Amino acid sequence: MSGNYKYFVKTDTSRFSGQWIALTDKKVIAHGQDAQKVYDRTKKIAGKKDISLAKAAKTVLVSADKKLVAKVGDKKLVIGLKEYAAAGSY
Repeated sequence: MSGNYKYFVKTDTSRFSGQWIALTDKKVIAHGQDAQKVYDRTKKIAGKKDISLAKAAKTVLVSADKKLVAKVGDKKLVIGLKEYAAAGSY
């Protein structure tokens, strides 16, 4: 098991919700929506070092007033659970 993988499993990646993240030397080097662009950007920085690419889980919370709160990057999307279920995503 690589050091990058161990780091990824233990690290809070919620601020990268739904994004691709690239790790080298147990550090997040780049992140974004396009995996190839993230990898290419990291390759320029890391050179021949081992690069791990992973997708951070989307952060989804249900608040006390039964609203679904999804965090995408720095933005929050809030909808009622009924609307979410009607959209076929529940």
